[in-house]
Amino acid sequence: MIFPILFGEADHNNTIHDVTRSVRYKGFKLRFNRNTGEAVLHDLSSDPGEREDASARFADGREQLMKELVAFMEKPERETPTLTLTPEELERLRSLGYTQ
Repeated sequence: MIFPILFGEADHNNTIHDVTRSVRYKGFKLRFNRNTGEAVLHDLSSDPGEREDASARFADGREQLMKELVAFMEKPERETPTLTLTPEELERLRSLGYTQ
């Protein structure tokens, strides 16, 4: 079985665009604050609430996840492709309440 690497971003205070970046792999999640430079590793199998920093116990894993996250953040953002919907697709979205 292949476990994908998942990336995420969030600004929980809605003040600065995508302040917190994260990367998950298997049972681990690394959160990185772009403002402070703080990185915290969570072992989700023993700490699903993400309350404890497991960086000291998994230093090699933390380093590898940080490398993955830095490489991801250095990639240029792609433009969002333009999507043209048919009249039938637009009507379906209207009937579901997604558009007017």
